[in-house]
Order: sequence, then C-alpha cells, then structure tokens
Amino acid sequence: MTVILPQPACTLEEANRLLAREERFQTEHCQWGSRSFLAWKSGPKSLVDIFKMSQTHPENEYLVIDDVRVTFGAFGNAVRHLAEKLRTSGLRKGDRVALLMHNRPEWPVVFFATVAAGGVIVPINAWASDPYKRTAFANAEPRFLIHDRRDETLAFAQAETVWSISEPSYRGTVPLPPHDRWDTLAVPSMKLAAPDPDDLAAIFYTSGTTGEPKGAMLSHRSMANAVRNADFQISRMQLRYPTFPSIIGMNAAGQQVGLYPIPFFHVTGAVAGVVLFAGMGDKLVLMHKWDPAQALDIIEKERATSLGGVPTLPLQLLQQGDLDTRDLASLCGVLYGGAPPPTHLPESIRSRLGAIAATGWGMTETSATFLYNGGADYLRNPTSCGVASLVNGARVVDRDGKALPPGEPGELQVSGSNITLGYWRNPEATKAAFDGNWFRTGDVAIRDADGFVTIVDRLKDIIIRGGENLSSVEIEDALLAHPDVLDCAVIGRTHPSLGEEPIAILVLRDGITNVDGVALYMHSTVGRQKAPAAYHVALAPLPRNAGGKILKHELRTAYANAE
Repeated sequence: MTVILPQPACTLEEANRLLAREERFQTEHCQWGSRSFLAWKSGPKSLVDIFKMSQTHPENEYLVIDDVRVTFGAFGNAVRHLAEKLRTSGLRKGDRVALLMHNRPEWPVVFFATVAAGGVIVPINAWASDPYKRTAFANAEPRFLIHDRRDETLAFAQAETVWSISEPSYRGTVPLPPHDRWDTLAVPSMKLAAPDPDDLAAIFYTSGTTGEPKGAMLSHRSMANAVRNADFQISRMQLRYPTFPSIIGMNAAGQQVGLYPIPFFHVTGAVAGVVLFAGMGDKLVLMHKWDPAQALDIIEKERATSLGGVPTLPLQLLQQGDLDTRDLASLCGVLYGGAPPPTHLPESIRSRLGAIAATGWGMTETSATFLYNGGADYLRNPTSCGVASLVNGARVVDRDGKALPPGEPGELQVSGSNITLGYWRNPEATKAAFDGNWFRTGDVAIRDADGFVTIVDRLKDIIIRGGENLSSVEIEDALLAHPDVLDCAVIGRTHPSLGEEPIAILVLRDGITNVDGVALYMHSTVGRQKAPAAYHVALAPLPRNAGGKILKHELRTAYANAE
C-alpha cells in the first residue's frame, strides 16, 4: 500500500485557535501554591467525576479478560460496595490505600473505590523487587493494603489493614465477592467523596532506574484530564486532516474496543487505560501476559478497534507469519510510547495492519501521555513524539534555563495541569524538579517551529566521545532499521583517551549470529564517529521496566567492561 501524505488544512496554531472557541475546549487560569497553569473549564475534574461518567451506560461492557466480562453496571456496584467497606473499616480522607495487584477486574474497582471513599490510591509495581516495594511502602505508609499475592509474606507491608483477593489469604480477605456476583450486589446509599480538583488522588512511584523510586503525587485534575486531552488531540488531528482515515473506531454499542496489555500499576495503564476507558465508556480488553499470536486472536474475536502499549508490541505483530491471513478489519488505531520507536513503524502499521499509528511522550510526573503525534502528522513527522494540548506547554532550554529557538537541542521542560504536585515526603526532590512553573524532565529534545517535539536522548544517556555529544537514541534508531536487529540498546563505556565510546547490545533475528553486516551498515549509515565501537549479542530479551523502558543501568553493569 502506497501511503499518500495529505497537506494539513491548517496550521497547529490555527487549529488550536479554532478549537478554543468551542465550549468544551474553553480554558481557565488556575493556581496551586506558587504555581499557575491553564485547565479545562468544563469536563471531568476528578476521578469521582470519571466514575460517575462511567455509569451512563451500565449495560455496556467495561472489562474483558479471557471469558470474564464485566459491565459498567457491575463495575459500579463493586466500586460502591468496596468504597463503603473501606469507610466502615476506618478509611479517612487522605488515607493511603496501597494496591499491589496484577491486571485483573478487581484492580480498577480498588482504584476507583479508594478515591470514591476519599482516600489516596498508591499503586505498587507488582513486578518490582522486594527492595523497591519496601522503599515504596516505607515512604507511603499506607493505612490499607489490598493485594493478590499468594506466596509472599509481605512482611515489609506495614499497613493497619491488609486484604487479599487470593485464597488462602495472608492476614484478611477483601470484602468483595467474586466478579460473577457483582451484577447482583446491593448498592449502598453512601455519598461519594467530592474532592477538589487539585486534591491529592494518587501516588505513583517512579521506576527507580536512576536511583531510589520517588512518589509522584498526582491530583484528581491531572488524571481526569485524560478524557478532555484525548478529545482535544483527536479533534485537532481531524481538523487538520479532514479526509484522512480516523484513528477512532466504534463497535455496534458505540464503544471503542481497546486491547491494552499495559500493567495498570504503571501510570500509562492506569490513566490511558483504566481512567480514560472508564470516562469514555469504552471497552478495555486485558491479557494476562503479552503474546503476539494470542493478541491477533483477541483482535479478531473481540473486534478490537485499537491496540496500545510499547513499540515492541506492534513490531512483534508485524513479524507474525500468518499476519496476512488475519481479519484485522476492525483495527483502526495502534498507539504506543514508553520507548523510542523506529521511524518506519507508522508507515508499516498503515501498510501491513491497515491502521493509523500514534505515538506520544509522557512520564509518571506528567500523568502519562503529555505530547501526542498521530495520523498524518505522525507519518509526516516520524521522529517526533508530538505536541501538547491547550492546557499543557513544552519548551526547550539551555543549561541556564533560557528558552532556546526552534531546532536547538536542550532540556525539555513541561508545564500545565497534567504535572505532578511534587514528590511525596521529598521536598528536596520536589524543589530540584521545578523551575518555577516548569518541570525539568531530564530529556534532551528539539522543538521545531510548529511546536513538534523530538526527543534526542536522556541527559544521563548522552555519550560524550572526544568532546562530541552522541545521542544513543539516534544510534539505536539506525540499528533498528537493519533487518537483522529486533531490539537494541546503546550505552557508553569508558575510553582512555576519548572519554567515552558507544557500544551496542543487540537482540538479533532468529538464525543470525554474526554482527559484521550490522557493523558495516552502521559505518555507512551514521559514520565512524557515531558507529558503536563494539557489538554484543544478547541471548535473552533486554531488561525493561513495566513502562517498556530499557533498564540501561543493568546493561552498564553487565557490559560496560566487556571487550
């Protein structure tokens, strides 16, 4: 399929100006402490608002995993039931409820029940090491812990009340019946919490890839923004390219059907999955474990209209031998982030899957997706992670914090109502993270004249070879374009005279063991200065965190001194 790129009907600035006239996209100035920001004037302002919106069509399905199907009505019953149990068990406004659980229907119930009762939800990475969990628990000091562990003693979980949804339980069983009985649960007459938009709603712990995990405090507004932000980004895309195929598809019930194998304990899974799908009234399809062949089965069976995750997911779908025999006509959008995608991916998705690709950029501290690039804009700008919505801003600054002109690389700073309130019980880290209203991301980026942002590298991952700054992302992107390379990471190692030099760790296609062809290709593509000085073939998948980011500190430990 030949991809024909249309010209935009208007500039981004013109599209923003036109959409800002619509009532749903009106903004207002807000203040929180010393920080000022723009916010949506209408739409949901809290997670409790999101929950109420989810109950508009109780007969529609919300969650699907294997043969388990949970309607919005059953979900609503379970949320109100558990919220009442939390209150009668002593939960007070602002109390923390730790949620240590894999993706399952109970996860969104605990999430929304906590905030509906007035608590603060603290999702804990279920895949993390015990030291990570211990640090998070010690910092958060949750009053409640709700988990699905069977074999762990959870000795580090110092919570007054510990409930398990597994049997046998460790200290207590969650007061919630099995999901097949949620439809018939008696709905209590409890009054839902009415939080202020800027009240603390959740504490998400950062991945800890650069040190101790920090608890990013997210407000109700910052997460509820997901609904209006998504509406705005899609509307802007459609306004700029009115004849280009839509990334949005609906089933007979008027729902989008999203296959999102993203862990809910990660901010993207929680906000772009649990919260957004609840607020939009859409169907969220889960998987116990990612498997590309099974994913194709699910897309066909559920008539999924979108797939979300990290770039590895669509890359693996494209490698399936029976792809061309599959019925993927329902699939309209493939959305991914969390790691730099190869630049050929949006065109491959369009030509092989018949879908429209979108990418973005975000972090725990920006309440997941902050920049968005999709549809024709993405095909025209395949290196960019996108632009912000009306209530968020992005700038690129030099070492002194001075804004740089378009095309100049510097640190990406972001601001707006999506940004974290700060780090829980860590005022030093909070102070260091902000420059006035602007949050320091630690990413090196370039912003073009239209506002599209391209991530060049992490500040800490820049490799300085003989005084020249080398972008590991640029080198990785070139490696991924080689047909023998399935995955890769580039790190720096010490050089006696040059200071540093880049080395590459590769995951190769089945049957390929020799890297000579890759090395010759890299010399001709990026040149001798940027080409890796050494290539190492990994015999196992590269280590990644729950958000899909490669754990480069582990690779540095394993390979920095390798010959």
